[in-house]
Amino acid sequence: MRDFTILYCGIRSYTARVHKRILNVKIASVDIETLLPKAVIRRVFPLLMIATALIITACESDDAVPTATVGTIVDAATPTPTAVVTQDASGLTSIDIHLSEPTGEYQTGRLVIKDEGESIRLIVDVSPPQPNAQPIHIHQGSCENVGDVLDVLQDVVNGHSETVVVRDLADITDGDHVVNIHLSASAFATYTACGDIPVLQE
Repeated sequence: MRDFTILYCGIRSYTARVHKRILNVKIASVDIETLLPKAVIRRVFPLLMIATALIITACESDDAVPTATVGTIVDAATPTPTAVVTQDASGLTSIDIHLSEPTGEYQTGRLVIKDEGESIRLIVDVSPPQPNAQPIHIHQGSCENVGDVLDVLQDVVNGHSETVVVRDLADITDGDHVVNIHLSASAFATYTACGDIPVLQE
């Protein structure tokens, strides 16, 4: 069907000329009505008009739609979701942080940090899960510039980790801390997911 449409797009000017001649055609000074019965003209002409309009519309639509060559890389990245901060009835804070893929080929998920008064609880869920345990830490710095390890958390196993750390939430919400997941103990330098811990406004 597309090949048929392209063929007609290529001879659009010819189609227009034929269309014009149908409207006002004379062959050897003989009116077309003398060649075809009026009943046939009344039936065929509207169908030809509709077919011509559909072909022209298809050509114009095809010209308006952008195309991509096979193998073209399309940037489908979306902005990292903003961290969500909530407080419970007792005034304790929870921070929901998006974990992104540093290299675009490993894991994504979420980190929830819950203030429990004298400690904080860190709950991590990422996918796809890895077949091995994955080291995870709170680091100084940012996802773009990971620094020293501040706290060692429970390894991520089957995409999940939960750790209670005895420290104040304010210690890590100064804009200079990050939670980082490693591929494995043997591939420690390979980061699979990372999330910057935001600054909490007083």
